[in-house]
Amino acid sequence: MSRQTREELSGGMLQWLKGFCLTARTGSLSGAARELGCRQPAISYQIRQLEAELGVRLFRKKGSVLQLTEAGRTVLEKADDIFGMLRELRHELAPEGEPVGGEVTVVTTLAVALYYLPPRLEVFTRRFPMVRMRIEVRGFGAMCEQIMNGSADCAILSGASLPRGVQAEELFEAGLVLVAPRDHEPRLSASPALEELADVPFVALAGDGTVTPHLAPALEARDIRLNVAHVADNVVLAKALVTRGLGVGVMDDFVVSPEDAVHVYSLSAYCPARRFRLITRRRRMPSRQAAAFMDFLREGRNGAE
Repeated sequence: MSRQTREELSGGMLQWLKGFCLTARTGSLSGAARELGCRQPAISYQIRQLEAELGVRLFRKKGSVLQLTEAGRTVLEKADDIFGMLRELRHELAPEGEPVGGEVTVVTTLAVALYYLPPRLEVFTRRFPMVRMRIEVRGFGAMCEQIMNGSADCAILSGASLPRGVQAEELFEAGLVLVAPRDHEPRLSASPALEELADVPFVALAGDGTVTPHLAPALEARDIRLNVAHVADNVVLAKALVTRGLGVGVMDDFVVSPEDAVHVYSLSAYCPARRFRLITRRRRMPSRQAAAFMDFLREGRNGAE
């Protein structure tokens, strides 16, 4: 494609970039059109104009999905920086005392979404009633991708390995606990030793990032093999199976409460607490509402919530 030779930018470039970014994030022209409330041909036109302006192909088609070319990935990263600077400018020029509003997108695990966030969102939305929260449950890879492509403002997750281009700060720690049914078998001793896990049915989490690698070293050191009786693909189902007496399980301490029909035993003697972190993209200026939400979480981390 031939690049425009003139130095000045076309007047519609920001709108073209917006259509391009939404197409990249939704993977389709129709998805971008829905987000912008326009017709699909309008998005096609914006992308054609942007490609002509830059002299590169931005997408290649794989089946029904549009995939970014190498040039497209570069443009997406730069476009996010451009929109970030515009958000920063609007933030700086906003009249003092103007209410904070808009949408904040948070990607996280099911456990964090169900048990950690709701009480905090209750307080946050009282403080910022004009902010609309979008909470999306994703796997680790998808969370990192959404942070990098700008479709999420922040992520809350655990795990040490993060891609380049993101930054992390400690948010909270969660200890692992052993949960056993309160009103059914199997029953454990008052202070169960880890060895007891070999003798009772165990409810495991699929793709288990809770037990492994955090508890696995302690099990291996004692040559303990779990008697896996059932596998659940989320913590809600795992806790329900334990409550019904189908086994015992291991999960983060913040997912259980006194109202749950389970006995809870700390595993702090056997494995370290898991660290959950607030993840954002480097050099990306957050919107006013995203900045307000993240500052609120930091206040809670520091005991000022």
